This record gives sequence, structure tokens and C-alpha cells, in this order.
Amino acid sequence: MKNFKLLIFILSSLNIGCTVNLSSPYISAISFASSPTPPPVNTVPILWDVPVISTIQQPIIERKLIVENKPIKLNLDSVMFQTGKATLTLQGKHKINEFATVIQHYGTQNVLIEGHTDNVGSESKNQKLSENRANVVRNALINKGINPQRLITKGLGEKQPITTNATSLGRQKNRRVELTVLPIEKLY
Repeated sequence: MKNFKLLIFILSSLNIGCTVNLSSPYISAISFASSPTPPPVNTVPILWDVPVISTIQQPIIERKLIVENKPIKLNLDSVMFQTGKATLTLQGKHKINEFATVIQHYGTQNVLIEGHTDNVGSESKNQKLSENRANVVRNALINKGINPQRLITKGLGEKQPITTNATSLGRQKNRRVELTVLPIEKLY
């Protein structure tokens, strides 16, 4: 700290027009610019025990996020599952075949599989049911040749209804699995 204060003092003196002679380990003279310049002296470099702060700045690289296409939504409604179960019906299995063909068309793009339920039953039961349905669809797609690393599952339970749960038709529409072929996002 003592050395740092000395450095600040010397730099301040130079800044206001003083000449600083550092010919010995201690400051031997400080004179103002109007004084005659002292004769040249042999100087020894002084090493300060002060951390150096780098002023080198990294160049700023401007990047843009480009979304190459829009997400594609596919929907498996409640008739694809048995009521209260995570088992695909025959119609559901046929729909999975169609979805697998669509997903294969999109090469390496990831697919988000979200399970949803109505609000009948406990929230925890519905959460588990939605997760199980999403996983059943995931496994069916894997069996159709879709790379499992592209498939992301998420159970949302009764949290995101698309219509009212007050009617049987509304509850039926809320029992669904949605697949979203996610857009490709690249940094350029």
C-alpha cells in the first residue's frame, strides 16, 4: 500500500508539471517545471509491487440469432388415449405413424412433447398422468426410428388448459399431448 501511495504521488507530481528525480531508492527531489532541469543521472528501473490492470479490450463481436423456420405444432387429442390412462388407442398409434413421418422430414430438429390433462382428479395425479402420456408418445416415436436425443418430454398436468374444464367437451379437449418441432436457432 505504501508503494502504491508513492506511485500515485509521483504520477500526480508529473501530471501537474513537476520533475521527479528517482536516482536513489527514495525520492531525492521534486521540482516544478519553472526550475532548471537537474543534470542527467543514471537511473535504475523501479519495480512496484502493485497489480497491473490490463487495459487491453477484447474486440466486440456482434452476433445475430437467426431462426430458420417456425415451430410446427402437432396435437394428439384425448381420443388417442384411454380415459385416465397413458395407453395409446389404435387411433393414437396410427397418428404416431403420421407424426413420425413429419418429424423425420425435419432431420435434426428437436421435438418438444408436452402432456396435458383436464382438472378431474388430484393435481399430483394429473401431473404424473401428463408426464406418462408424454413419455408413451416419446417411446412410440423412438420405436418409429426417431433419434431419442431429439425428443424432449414435459408433463404440464392441468396447468395449461386450452378451453374450459366446466364441460365434458372442454375436458376432452384439454386431455391432449402436443408435439412441437422446434425451430432451428443459429448464432451468426
